[in-house]
Amino acid sequence: MDRQSSHLASLLEELSISVSDSSLMRMQRFKELLYDHNKRFNLTSIGEADYDTLHIVDSLITLVPGDMRTRASVIDIGCGAGFPGIPIKIVRSDIRLTLLDATQKKIDFIKTVIHDLQLGHCQAIHGRAELLGNDPQHREQYDVVLSRALADLPVLLEYMMPLVKPGGICIALKGKEDAADDTLLRLIEEFSGTLLKPYHCTLPGMQHEERTLLRIHKKEAIKDRYPRTEKQIRKGTPI
Repeated sequence: MDRQSSHLASLLEELSISVSDSSLMRMQRFKELLYDHNKRFNLTSIGEADYDTLHIVDSLITLVPGDMRTRASVIDIGCGAGFPGIPIKIVRSDIRLTLLDATQKKIDFIKTVIHDLQLGHCQAIHGRAELLGNDPQHREQYDVVLSRALADLPVLLEYMMPLVKPGGICIALKGKEDAADDTLLRLIEEFSGTLLKPYHCTLPGMQHEERTLLRIHKKEAIKDRYPRTEKQIRKGTPI
């Protein structure tokens, strides 16, 4: 194990996340691809010095609560340059992963990563979550829906909940805890969900980088009128 891989492994150990040597090597290759492409396409603003913590560890804390069963179907919406989906797939090769983003250059990069790292049962789609939520091939087809700081929670819920199966779970990775006020709880209920116990942590070595995983279990099929149009969702049109 080289020095960089050893550093990442030690960071993950602080959160009780164990990663194989082969996975650490793939993480390093992913980093090389990202920063090589970043010179031309501006895929990330995070410098290489903070990459392990702010990209890899930040992604893999999603695994800590143990919500992903073996061979789960997972979709990462608004995945950007592949976070949290790609690091999760590297560690959990058993899952079937779909990565979704509305920016073509990011999807093109992710396809390069999938091919280079030979990630099986993994696909990248150029598109929008509110459109996929009305597509029969994707609507209520996923065991787990992930998102990393894509939007405010009321907006994010309407993107995520139509994609997850009844009995599945949505996991929103946020920079800080969002209060579960009466409005948010009403929306969760409207979208056939139940708010589970959040998971909180501080990223290793960064005392001001707090993270919260908001976890929502879906009880039953969502109403046909959701998701609404992007304009209605983004403008906060009342439900």
